Amino acid sequence: MEVDGELREFEVVEITTDREYNTLPGIAGDTVKVRLSGVIAFRWTAPDGKVFDLLPCVNEAGVSDTAFMEIIDTAAERAVRESESESKEQ
Repeated sequence: MEVDGELREFEVVEITTDREYNTLPGIAGDTVKVRLSGVIAFRWTAPDGKVFDLLPCVNEAGVSDTAFMEIIDTAAERAVRESESESKEQ
């Protein structure tokens, strides 16, 4: 996916994440903390090495980030490619 002119690769991961949500009208408190399990996220490693687990966002037209992503390979395909690359280097 291209972001700010940079082509970024994401790994699809399943995570557990803590979030804070606004409460519904009539429920005590302004927000509530929740723990969500089995959430599909997109793991991105920034150029500085920091790792971010990102949730898909929806733009003002209601279109998800995932509509702009392309699947380039699976974890198994990547492992084979990296293994072949390492054996060629030796």
